[in-house]
Amino acid sequence: MGRRLLLVPLIGLVAGAVAPAPHYDIVIRHGQVVDGTGRPAFAADVAVKAGRIVAVGTVTGTGAREIEARGLLV
Repeated sequence: MGRRLLLVPLIGLVAGAVAPAPHYDIVIRHGQVVDGTGRPAFAADVAVKAGRIVAVGTVTGTGAREIEARGLLV
């Protein structure tokens, strides 16, 4: 019976270690964004979900795919 009690906390630790689902399909990090308005490029992250840009700026969520774009135009 003592062994069963030890397994319950271990199962909880393993279940807690599972990574959460990503918030976005793609997150492009640290790129220089050119938005087409004629303003100068600015440093930002870009998040994409279901084929649409859903966030520009500092993106705190994760992406199923993350692309490092430091020094590149987005």
